[in-house]
Amino acid sequence: MSCDAVDRMLYDTHKRVLMNPMEAIANLANEKTEEMACNDDLMDQFQGNTHGIYEMAVDAPDKFVATLTAYMNGDYEYESIAAVRSWVTLAYMNQWRNDLNAHNGRSKEFYRMWLQSELKSLQAVEAQAAAVREAQAAAVREAEPSGPPPAS
Repeated sequence: MSCDAVDRMLYDTHKRVLMNPMEAIANLANEKTEEMACNDDLMDQFQGNTHGIYEMAVDAPDKFVATLTAYMNGDYEYESIAAVRSWVTLAYMNQWRNDLNAHNGRSKEFYRMWLQSELKSLQAVEAQAAAVREAQAAAVREAEPSGPPPAS
């Protein structure tokens, strides 16, 4: 699919279905921010606001884990923990958009490394698919009779 085809989907044929992926990520992060802000019990653990969650997660990760674990009565694997961690990850990964040097440039580098990792994953899957197609084509070529057809 070409860039033009993607643009056509985003801005024409699927404009009420698809969004720019970063806009979609921002919307989900904002929705989670609002949801967490309404959870008084959670907010009590983090200075009463989502900024407190973010600050503790980035500046004191061990305290963040301990606070969430205590909040979840020792169950750090609970799905609510994953939602909070997802929110912190998205917030951290996108801080460079507001400040290019956020967290001494680590936000930007985290984002860059994630994009590179995703691209490598995509390339590996594409290479694997190409190898499978080539193997299938070779099998077809081997199954075809070679040489001239038998004389009748």
